[in-house]
Amino acid sequence: MAENGTTQGTDATEMCPMGSMCKGMMEKPGSGFLLMIPGILLVLGGVLILVEPRILFWLVGIVLILVGLAVLFFAGFMRRLSARAASTEV
Repeated sequence: MAENGTTQGTDATEMCPMGSMCKGMMEKPGSGFLLMIPGILLVLGGVLILVEPRILFWLVGIVLILVGLAVLFFAGFMRRLSARAASTEV
């Protein structure tokens, strides 16, 4: 640790606690493009909504259905987990 409270290092990745993970991601050739895909999809979705606003209702409906299914699956998982924990208690 340096006198001013920062970590010593030659570059920013050495000073960051998650620097080794970030450095590994930066060295992979396709990771930059993969990180851009969600942004591209969001921009395309926004343009689609501007062009055809009725799509928004479909998108909201699909998201609500998928979130509802995820909550149901999670609730079932938690019930099985609690039943398993209760059966193994001493």
